[in-house]
Amino acid sequence: MPVWLAAFLNGAFLHFFFWFFYLHFIQIMDRTPTARIMIEIDSSPQKKLSLDELKKLYSFDRKVSGELEDLVLFRRLEKEANLYKIAPKGRIHLKIFKSIRDYLRLARS
Repeated sequence: MPVWLAAFLNGAFLHFFFWFFYLHFIQIMDRTPTARIMIEIDSSPQKKLSLDELKKLYSFDRKVSGELEDLVLFRRLEKEANLYKIAPKGRIHLKIFKSIRDYLRLARS
């Protein structure tokens, strides 16, 4: 294999790896309930919130609708009327995540 081809493939792999990691890192930091709850508490004027206040700021409906909008925006899901289905790009991600979950033997949550 020519050196230039090996260097190109190595660079392409690293670029893809860092890009993929960056996108998922942002989602993990913004989307995990633990991080979001702590951010909401820290962002409040008194730096403390009751359970009812947290429920208003971080509602399940708002979280799910935001996730669905992003999945459609990033072409992981397709929306038809009020129904969602896995898009071709989403099928690739699904296979990756399912294989990792199966490998780690993570229970379905």
